[in-house]
Amino acid sequence: MSRIPTSTYRMQFHKDFQFSDAQRLVGYLERLGIGDLYASPILTSQAGSMHGYDVTDPTRLNPELGGKDDFRGLVSALREREMGLLVDIVPNHMAASLENPWWVDVLKHGSKSAHATYFDIDWESTTPGLAGKVLLPVLGGPFGEVLERGELTLAHDGDNFVIAYFDSLFPVSSGSLELIQHRDDSNRAIESMNGTPGDATSFDKLATLIDAQHYRLAYWQAARDTINYRRFFDVSDLVSLRAEDEEVFQATHQRILELVNDGDVTGLRIDHVDGLRDPASYLERLQAALPIQENSGRNGFYVVVEKILAANEDVPDDWPVDGTSGYDFLNVLNGLFVDRGSAGELDRIYGRLRGSESDFEELVYQRKQQVMAELFAGEIHRLAVQLWEIAAADRDGHDLALSELQAALIEIIAHLNVYRSYTRGMSVASADRERIETAVSKALERTPEYTPALRFARKVLLLDVQASVDNDGRESWLRFAMRWQQYTGPIMAKGFEDTSLYVYNRLNSLNEVGGDPDPAGVPLAEFHAWCEGRQDRWHGAMSATSTHDTKRSEDVRARINVLSEMSEEWGTALARWQQLNREKKAEVNGLPAPDGNEDHLIYETMLGAWPFSDDDLPEFRERMKAYLLKASREAKTHTSWIDQSAEYEHALTGFIDRIITDGADDPFLHEFRELQQTTAFHGALNSLSQTLLKTCLPGVPDFYQGSELWDLSLVDPDNRRPVDYEWRAELLEDLLLSDGPQLVEHLLRDWENGRVKLYLTFNALRARKARPDLFNHGAYIPLTVEGEMSRHVVVFARHHGDSWAIVAAPRLTVELARQCDLATGEVPLGERYWREMTVTIPAAAPDRWENALTGETLECQPSGSGKALPVARLFGRLPVALLTSAL
Repeated sequence: MSRIPTSTYRMQFHKDFQFSDAQRLVGYLERLGIGDLYASPILTSQAGSMHGYDVTDPTRLNPELGGKDDFRGLVSALREREMGLLVDIVPNHMAASLENPWWVDVLKHGSKSAHATYFDIDWESTTPGLAGKVLLPVLGGPFGEVLERGELTLAHDGDNFVIAYFDSLFPVSSGSLELIQHRDDSNRAIESMNGTPGDATSFDKLATLIDAQHYRLAYWQAARDTINYRRFFDVSDLVSLRAEDEEVFQATHQRILELVNDGDVTGLRIDHVDGLRDPASYLERLQAALPIQENSGRNGFYVVVEKILAANEDVPDDWPVDGTSGYDFLNVLNGLFVDRGSAGELDRIYGRLRGSESDFEELVYQRKQQVMAELFAGEIHRLAVQLWEIAAADRDGHDLALSELQAALIEIIAHLNVYRSYTRGMSVASADRERIETAVSKALERTPEYTPALRFARKVLLLDVQASVDNDGRESWLRFAMRWQQYTGPIMAKGFEDTSLYVYNRLNSLNEVGGDPDPAGVPLAEFHAWCEGRQDRWHGAMSATSTHDTKRSEDVRARINVLSEMSEEWGTALARWQQLNREKKAEVNGLPAPDGNEDHLIYETMLGAWPFSDDDLPEFRERMKAYLLKASREAKTHTSWIDQSAEYEHALTGFIDRIITDGADDPFLHEFRELQQTTAFHGALNSLSQTLLKTCLPGVPDFYQGSELWDLSLVDPDNRRPVDYEWRAELLEDLLLSDGPQLVEHLLRDWENGRVKLYLTFNALRARKARPDLFNHGAYIPLTVEGEMSRHVVVFARHHGDSWAIVAAPRLTVELARQCDLATGEVPLGERYWREMTVTIPAAAPDRWENALTGETLECQPSGSGKALPVARLFGRLPVALLTSAL
């Protein structure tokens, strides 16, 4: 069995969806055509975790997902059907939780704990009172206020004394027990140590005891400036690991490696690889610990990484992986369905709302500055101190002030256009050098007053060290550069992904992880070139269109993309809806809420996610309110996670209540529904095209749970709602029992129920699974379309040995319908749409083809000196086509 999967199906495991639940669905997945089950993290995580990325014990399977027997049952069911199990693992961080025994051991024993070196903690913090301690930003208010309210107490947990803060019980170090009076009598000891609210001095003994611990309890807001452990992004509940350490690697990977070596796990997805100190070395160590699989692709074992690629960036050559988890694919494919000709009009529409603030590059710069100040001030300061120490020993940096160096670092990071660089030795790769040089150049242009500090920082980041610097000095330069790299990624993630993409609402279908909101679209020639490159280098990479982390589902994006084809109508509708709903807004601080920019987000989101049935409107209204609250907090303009404005948030949710109503006579909803029906229909055509393309393009097609039917989910937690698998299984069984020429016609007529997407997914996956070598290793050959509307068809061939396939899908169907003077809602089939258009077929390809989606047989026709197929025949019964040669 080839271990590059033929396809994957992502399932989110948690206490309400366990191994046994997945086992019952393995038969359904096999019938659907799926090759491998793709599981969210399965090791022990926080109690009640709905995602599994907050691991508390990497040595055990998560008991909330079921016991060993349940896991074995799932694995056995997969093996019986020759299916694999791809598992998501989290090497960068664990939960900073009292449920984490390693973390508790550190809190109890401090730097002498056997696990102290497991976590990326600065034990030598220069912050007063923090040397030799771990900051725990867990309190709901300033320490003194919390203490004197009596919320912190000495308590007993079994045989041990603990510091209690509501339900959280923090360990008391053995060295501080002598501070507890009457400790042989726990009740008397507790009574003597705990204070009385209203009597401040009565808390002195407890305060002394708390101060003697290996941790410092603090107000949660203190994390911004004084946190002394590396976190996952700005999440203080997730502490980063020192995965570069051999002992840490073995301890955190022992269980997952056992599952791999037992043959239970057949592939790994590495979460947040950019958080690691040296990703290449980690991946090399991981591959060395993994078995070699037959037909495993580039390396011994199938491994993909969650790596967010910026424009013109690729996975480093020295990474022993099969590729990324697919965000790069998602954005390239999505761009294919955006009309490049709409850029100017979309700029005009958005410029009317945002004015000078519509410059996205400037917005990203500003928002990265914002998150560095609001979320990462402590990390930036520690980096600056580290650079200052280097400067003090260097003639070029000897006179630089700490403040200058900190300002220089902030400017360089704000201008860096990738998540991070990958320096791992005393030489910097040319691509990394170029990106750092570019960032420094932009910083010099913007802030010339920091020129000396910027030039020195550049010298250190590029490791342009003088020959006179000794080995210790060189090591300090490298240590700084590698530490800097670990922080630029989180700052990009929070400033770009989690702030700018929630502010810049020009065309929200482009606002995806690793995406570019510039609505220029992807030209066909560029798309084909990208696919050819992917087949050459990364044919084992995942091809995702929806994930647990996407800002909106594939089908929501497909609908919003339609607006790029009707930008003038969209601009007119937007202005009209703002006028109709003006009186439904509240006023906050003298201004209407939501603001015009948020209007853009609200109406695009409604167009993208509007349900098919009015029966679902009450639920949709609540989902929209929850989504808008998250989006506005992420945008950090009028409210935020750390400074919530109850008044503004109430205005937002009230506005949604007033515009999404059950009133049939509402003039806004009447106009909205007209445009929504158009975007929904053409969005469905986009979805069918992208589903077929994903399945047949180079890479491993990945299906997010439930997306085999229409999926109108928004960002998490909306996209983690329960999936009705029983219904999907019933629909699939009905399709398997149905046959005849009328089936496709019925599916298209009733397209809103989603059965047509399920039908397409099933047939395309079945064709791919029957020809693994063709689709895993076959050449990618762009084909030429002849005719006046050729840009509306994406068509290519796959070829391996004697096996061939031709894949064709339409795009930009609104414009196509206009050119053909056809009514909205009419499926683009036959000559009425496609007229005399033909696809030139390679001379070496067969003359006779079978359409794997409809069962039709097609014969090539002579064309000039070669042969061709009429597009009208390709799209004769279904608006997508997958032709295959005989097996």
